Amino acid sequence: MAEEMPNVLRFFSFKTGLYGGFNSLCSFSCVLEKYGFIENGVLYPSEQSIEETHYLMLKEYGGYSGYERGVGIFGTILAEARKAECLCRKAAVLLRGLATGRIYQDGNHRTAMATAETFLLMNGKKVWTEDSQEMYRFIKDILGYDVDEAAEWLECGPKETASDKSSKSGN
Repeated sequence: MAEEMPNVLRFFSFKTGLYGGFNSLCSFSCVLEKYGFIENGVLYPSEQSIEETHYLMLKEYGGYSGYERGVGIFGTILAEARKAECLCRKAAVLLRGLATGRIYQDGNHRTAMATAETFLLMNGKKVWTEDSQEMYRFIKDILGYDVDEAAEWLECGPKETASDKSSKSGN
């Protein structure tokens, strides 16, 4: 008898299209096998889940299929994420690495944002916003953020700079 998936796993199933969508039932081990592996209580994505996420991003939003550098670089990105201390920093390493690592010819930023968001959800956290335009602005400017700044953005949102404050006050 299949057990009901926790809400986060239902979301992942729905978001990625795995197991037929939101109403499907599947055991945790079934989802885990598709998504990745657990290490020290943290659920990490597998190469297969990155590939499926990329495929779904292209299917949903369009773009060119094919590789630029290849998915082999994901192992390096994942190793770096596993060394990071907190969940948001781990997500930021995945995000920056996938967005800038040029694994694919197209869709790297979309794949990176979807992967980071899913990683956080699978581990019981959320990105601070669900506003797709806010996320789009952030991911397109990812080179302007180091890993610590990206982690802070994922958890808390954009930092207000001195120039932002002065423009609001009319100075």
